[in-house]
Parts: sequence; structure tokens; C-alpha cells
Amino acid sequence: MKEWLDFRLRREGRGNMKKITLRSSGICIISLMLVFLPVMALALTGQAKAVPPPISQPLVTEGTLAVSLVAALGVSSTTDEIEAESNLGDIGIAPRNGWIAEYPVTPDIVAEVQQSVATAADNEQLSLNRDEAVKRFTATVAGFDLTVRSYIGSEPATDQPVSCENYPNPAMINNTYGSEGPPIVTYFCPPPDYYYQYDWVPYPFWWSDFWFPGFFILRDFDRHVFVHKHFKRFSNHLNEIV
Repeated sequence: MKEWLDFRLRREGRGNMKKITLRSSGICIISLMLVFLPVMALALTGQAKAVPPPISQPLVTEGTLAVSLVAALGVSSTTDEIEAESNLGDIGIAPRNGWIAEYPVTPDIVAEVQQSVATAADNEQLSLNRDEAVKRFTATVAGFDLTVRSYIGSEPATDQPVSCENYPNPAMINNTYGSEGPPIVTYFCPPPDYYYQYDWVPYPFWWSDFWFPGFFILRDFDRHVFVHKHFKRFSNHLNEIV
């Protein structure tokens, strides 16, 4: 009888220890879930807050875009801007007014070139279908930090800015103009002392999740800007038509 009782006690003891171990494991797992649950929820549901564009639009010349675009679309491997523009122009890919190597790429030019890429693909001027061609064009533009896309909607273009509201902070704009000089292209109203130097281009577009009815561009500019580790000339003094 004694041996049977000892056996019973040992078995029940192991069972209790097993229950305690399982209970402890369960508590640890629940504790870890409580710790990581906010992080998991943020990863699943949280989205990065949209960042407005800088005061000065990131600059890239049409010639630089053309060189990158011929490679992305499989048209050519040339690194010569004039040749790249010519190769693209031969198959109908160009802004409405033709390629101008030293002119900055602006939102309307992005839209015009994208449409010409799609048309070239539809006309079998490219070895890519329309969706793939537009995808590669979009990636090329994004590589220059231009998150610009065309606006499709009923909001009409306006001959004048909708408003010069205080966004971003006027002090920030003034400091930028004072320290860096007037930007060549900007989406925000220039300060009053600089306003006369700009033309307003009424072309609605999106920058990321921000809608703009148009943009401002200097009426006269000819300067060298340090872009992507190189100095590039940006000018509207020369009209190079390809």
C-alpha cells in the first residue's frame, strides 16, 4: 500500500509540475504579445505621414532625364544627352515643345513625356507594353525625387494661383529665399519681394498626396546647381529643339 501511495504522489507531482510549467509558458507568451502588440498593430495599420514637397522643387534637366529614360526603356545605352533626346524623339517620346537639354523637368513636362511613352508603346515603337513602359518611366522620374503625377479630375486649371495661404510657414519660405536664393521651380507662392520674378503655370498635379493647381517658375534663369554629386547647368536662355 505504501509503495502504491508513493507512486500516486509522484505521478500527481509530475502532473502538477507540468501544469505549472504550461501555465508559466502561457503567461510568458501572453506577456510578449502584450509587449509587441502595439508594434504589430502599427506595422499593420499605421502609414507614414505624407510629407509636402520642399520649397524648391528637386531639379533635373531634360537632358539628364532623357539619358536615364533611353536606358530604362531599352532604347539606347548612350550617355550623350543630345543623342538620347534624338533617339527618343525619333520614336515620338518628347515633351510637347521638344527636348531642351538644360531646361528643368517640371510637372507638366513629366505628364507630357509620360503620355508620349504610353503612345509609343501602343504604337509598338517600344519592345515594352504600355503598362510596363509607364511603370519604368514612373520609376525613372521617382529616382530623381520627383513624386509627381498627373491630376485627373474636374478641378479646372486657373490663370492665377488659387491662394497664397500660409503653408508652409512664411518664415521658412523667406529664410529659404534669403539663404539659397529664389528657387527655379517652386509650388508655393514666392514672397512679395520676389513675386514679380516668377511666372505662374496653371497645370494641376499631385505631389505625393498633395494637390497643386499649378507651379511657379523663374522668368529668367541661368545657373549651375550641384545635383547628384555634379554641377548641372539649368537655363532658359537657349532653346534647343530636337
